Amino acid sequence: MIRASAPGKIVLWGEYAVLRGAPAMVMAVDREAICTIHLNQDDFNRDGPHGVVDPWQFESLGFDAVPTCIGREALISRTPPPTSSAQELTWHVLQTMNRAALPSSGRVVTDTRLFFQAGDKLGVGSSAAMCTALAGAFAAVMDQPLTYSAALAAHRHAQGKLGSGIDVAAAYHGGLLKFQSGEVAPATLPEWLDSVFIWTGQPARTVDHLARFAQWLETADLTPLSLLTETAESLFVTNDLLRDLSRYTACLRILDNAAGLGIYSPAHEQLEHLATACEVVYKPCGAGGGDVGAAFSDRTNRLEEFAHAAIAANFHQISLEEAEHGIRVTR
Repeated sequence: MIRASAPGKIVLWGEYAVLRGAPAMVMAVDREAICTIHLNQDDFNRDGPHGVVDPWQFESLGFDAVPTCIGREALISRTPPPTSSAQELTWHVLQTMNRAALPSSGRVVTDTRLFFQAGDKLGVGSSAAMCTALAGAFAAVMDQPLTYSAALAAHRHAQGKLGSGIDVAAAYHGGLLKFQSGEVAPATLPEWLDSVFIWTGQPARTVDHLARFAQWLETADLTPLSLLTETAESLFVTNDLLRDLSRYTACLRILDNAAGLGIYSPAHEQLEHLATACEVVYKPCGAGGGDVGAAFSDRTNRLEEFAHAAIAANFHQISLEEAEHGIRVTR
């Protein structure tokens, strides 16, 4: 049995600006995607359902999906399988690897249950984490090395080349990272800075936001993006992080209004209003439009007041701690 796990992520700042080469701060979080591959024929039904001979069998934990199976040749062909399950994501991963080394059969179990709240996806990088875990597990199966670039290639094959790769970087490396133009460096935050994370209760589709952003880049005055980029860069050298983080959120809103990206959904609007009343800095994390937001302060009592107000307004505080490790593969 081979087991691979990779953490999710939360973008603390730099979203959208990172797509234009600005640095961003990302934290790998303790919500892991897990891929387990069984190769011993005693561990699975070799004949599989529907009479498929020597199948690769797939089971997904974390969302409603019936177990599926597929023959080896179909799994490594150039034509994607007619499914939206982990089977399809595996196909994308294998398209970027030496598929000739794939065994004739096996059983794959993917687990993303930690990325869900009350049946809804939280939006903390489950797709990149699962893709990285799959890439690590299959690399081990076929005795191939897994690099960050290989994991990124697999994710981009699956996502249509959208995104900066920041979520894959967090899944691969772990920890707190400064990410810029595909390069990563370990990062730190001031010891006095505290934060809380709130789930809006509304899942968002990152690819939709990125597609709108790409369309806007082709037709618009990019001044709002330049302002956001400059502010993102300043956050790594500032002497007043909270002041400049507040300035960054103002620039993010200006970009949202100019490009119509839908970053500030009604839920984020309400949470920002609560944060202002509690004198803490609040921002949507990542593409926005739902998912998770973060509040920052140097006063723990103010963050506690904000969290209580958010919970009273039917939002959900979620626990997200830094994951020190990136992808881990064991046999």
